[in-house]
Amino acid sequence: MMTGDDQTETTDATEAVIGTRRATITSEVDSPATVAAAIAPDDTEEIDTRVEDGLVVSTIERETTGGLEATIDDYVVALDVATTTAGHATVDEAGIEAAIEESQTDSTAEQLDERHDTDSP
Repeated sequence: MMTGDDQTETTDATEAVIGTRRATITSEVDSPATVAAAIAPDDTEEIDTRVEDGLVVSTIERETTGGLEATIDDYVVALDVATTTAGHATVDEAGIEAAIEESQTDSTAEQLDERHDTDSP
């Protein structure tokens, strides 16, 4: 048996769901897992960021249109920073790997050039 209080709570919950504004933003980026991980700490209770089919997908829910707009603005800035940072990290990693490989090749060549026959008089 439901009391009047139970009915009121159900009605309030239903009104809150009906009054919710929602936006889903789907972004195609080079490193979706890295970008999603970079954005996730900024997620509030109203934001759900995840990777789906190689895309970063974020769903934002707010009670007001103005709140939704402000959260989307903040999200877009965070997405831009995360995407730029992930892009730099990828370039840096590739550059570092190339530099390491080059230095190892140079080192080996130098070592071969500097070998001396210690058995000769």
